[in-house]
Amino acid sequence: MGWAKAKESLTDFADAEGLYRAARENAMGDQRRYDEALVGTVLLYAEWGKPDSLAKYVRMGKAATLLADDRENASFIYTFGALADMHDTAAMGQGLRKAIDMARGLPNKNALFTATYNYASIYCRNDPRRQVDVLQSLLSLATDSTLTHRYRLYERTAFCFRNPIPNIYLQLMQVNLLLTDYDNAGKFGQLLYDAVVRPNPSAPQAPFLLPSWPS
Repeated sequence: MGWAKAKESLTDFADAEGLYRAARENAMGDQRRYDEALVGTVLLYAEWGKPDSLAKYVRMGKAATLLADDRENASFIYTFGALADMHDTAAMGQGLRKAIDMARGLPNKNALFTATYNYASIYCRNDPRRQVDVLQSLLSLATDSTLTHRYRLYERTAFCFRNPIPNIYLQLMQVNLLLTDYDNAGKFGQLLYDAVVRPNPSAPQAPFLLPSWPS
């Protein structure tokens, strides 16, 4: 799994495909590890843009994780499955809400954050007032100690959240500007400045934003 994630992060998708296949085969008999390999495989095909393979492994992942009552990995599968067709907004919303529901109450918040973040930033982008509400609800979740903030090659999942709070501040500033709520836009702009610029006035310019789904 570690090598598969490393190859995927370098966009060596063909090599990662073979490594994920080996990870699934080696995990047979260990349901948790098999589910994790399926999540990695689904994310691979989503990033690679292989819709047929993506649909196949989303079906496999849903069946395996639901049978095992593995709510965390099921939530990841539903999140990435929901994002497979960006034009079918009804299916996207249904899938992301299902992913959020599955992740509620789990001690590890990575799946819940992933599903809710994508619900806010992608599904709610045509409803800015709803987007503001969901993004603000994410601020408390973003401080949870279980979120993976730094990528490690052998981390349990392929996800990390480098600086989720500044990212949410930026989005809240932008959406409030869209709504012409300049007071709140200014508030979140100041919070963004305080979190990113003020502590590092001489730091090199480096991206801190999350992609569409954290990876």
